[in-house]
Amino acid sequence: MENLHALHYLRTKTLALQKSKSSLIETTQTLERQDALLKEISSEKHALQRERDFLLANLKQISQDILDLSKTYTLLADSRSKTSSLLTTLQTTDYDPLKQQVDSLRLNHNLPKLPNLSEELESEMASYLSKRRERWLHSGLLDEGGTSSSGSGSGGVGSGNGGNGREVDQQPLVEVVPVTTPPPEVGPKVQKTKIDGA
Repeated sequence: MENLHALHYLRTKTLALQKSKSSLIETTQTLERQDALLKEISSEKHALQRERDFLLANLKQISQDILDLSKTYTLLADSRSKTSSLLTTLQTTDYDPLKQQVDSLRLNHNLPKLPNLSEELESEMASYLSKRRERWLHSGLLDEGGTSSSGSGSGGVGSGNGGNGREVDQQPLVEVVPVTTPPPEVGPKVQKTKIDGA
């Protein structure tokens, strides 16, 4: 009877040990899976942090570029405003009165008036476009058929104004060329006509 009780006790403890062993194995496997997941999550987290730092650095650089461009734009806009004011002053107080005086003197000598500023600019633009076309042909940027490989041929110049390329391109020259170009040309022409008239 005592042996039977001992065997029953042994069986009970053995079953408890097997149950504990199964729980231990299952818990160990669960821990291993969790460790693997933690490593994967940590690796993904570090990768995302590196990507975030990279994007933040790019964003910081872009913000700095925008700030620099804004400063440059402000300076250029201020310079452009001053240039525009200077152009208006030169044309209204210098060129226009001189042009009227020269035309009046030429009429007194039965000579035709000098070309208007817009006509001179058109002539200069035509010369510029011709020289540019020759350079493009020479460098291979433009073929003999007039097609530009860069897509900026005569069609691009004339777009937006009925195909008249000279009228479109002459706008920036109106602000720049009269400052230095017209006055030197007026003097020699007037002097030459007086000599011819004499």
